[in-house]
Amino acid sequence: GQYMSLFKNKNKGQVLLDEPLGMHWDVEDPFTFVSHHEDDYPEGNSQQAPPLGDIGGRDLGRDYDKRLGFRMYHGKVVPGFPAHAHWGYETITIPEKGYVDHFDNLGNQGRYGFGDIQWLTAGERYQPVSYTHLTLPTKDQVQISVVA
Repeated sequence: GQYMSLFKNKNKGQVLLDEPLGMHWDVEDPFTFVSHHEDDYPEGNSQQAPPLGDIGGRDLGRDYDKRLGFRMYHGKVVPGFPAHAHWGYETITIPEKGYVDHFDNLGNQGRYGFGDIQWLTAGERYQPVSYTHLTLPTKDQVQISVVA
């Protein structure tokens, strides 16, 4: 499996932590939240939704149970995170494999993936939307949120 390692000085020196890579990382700073999403999504239909048989019986809108290799998270049709507040913290998202489609309430939109980095600084009325693109391969992303 994959492992995460934290080093004292940029891949040199003492290893501070070496453990299997899970969904949420144990960090010492109470104002830092780090999560690792690894999902093996099936090919989506014309609405970017997984096959209906694959999402039946899930708690759509709150699906964090990995069934059939993937989670829907807060998505009800497309896996991902519908409009949500990002007030008062920075968010860094790095999709290692696959793509993420991003939209917001200000009309901005884009797609990033395969090592691209999205750094999001948001004001009090900003609401981003992030969805997994199911007609393109998507498997692995890391998201770091820091409360400012």
